[in-house]
Amino acid sequence: MEYFVVTYLDKPMGLSGENCGTRYALDDACDVCGTGARLVGHLKCKGLKNIKRDVFETLSGDWLISEKLYNQFLKENLDKINLKNVFDYKTNEPLPFFNLHTELFLPKATSAGGLVIEGQCMHCKRNGYFTKAIIGDLARGIPTKIIPTSLVYKGLDSSKFKGVHILNSWEHMGLSNRVAKGINVIRYARPLLVVSGGIKLFLEKQGNGKLGFEPLTIV
Repeated sequence: MEYFVVTYLDKPMGLSGENCGTRYALDDACDVCGTGARLVGHLKCKGLKNIKRDVFETLSGDWLISEKLYNQFLKENLDKINLKNVFDYKTNEPLPFFNLHTELFLPKATSAGGLVIEGQCMHCKRNGYFTKAIIGDLARGIPTKIIPTSLVYKGLDSSKFKGVHILNSWEHMGLSNRVAKGINVIRYARPLLVVSGGIKLFLEKQGNGKLGFEPLTIV
């Protein structure tokens, strides 16, 4: 089965997670930065009221799909992990979106292209990954170029993931703060979203053009 790293090519929308009252377990998280915090129950969100997209990434780094798209998932028998709907942070009522979430992780990539490392936790070295970009020049009409993310795995036994449609990368994007201190709020870096070829084709059919897919390389 082929797998692809998903990237969102538009501006993220809405907030989710830590600052919306979502609960996380820290038993498997880094003792220093909190990377690897595990979602408990339903993801809580805010700012989703006027969003009409069927699939998008939040400002907090979580991936959501619309209820309509989730129902299509069910019809095509693609939901193998029982996706959960998200809840409003204030009313605690379910919203018409589902969290594209899994607790299944790939091992650390043998090499990771298109990513740079900054401010990484020196204890777990699992966070601090950022998308690599070549900054353009607006005055000269040169756009900023985002370098595609490429994850390479040597000797990975892909049979372990047979029938699995959604995975997380070991690498986590951005910085983590286990404890709020000074200007830093509690924040857990998110993994990259990895999907099967079947999910890729399904999402591409939506025709929104806001998603990028880069294949994993297994050697």
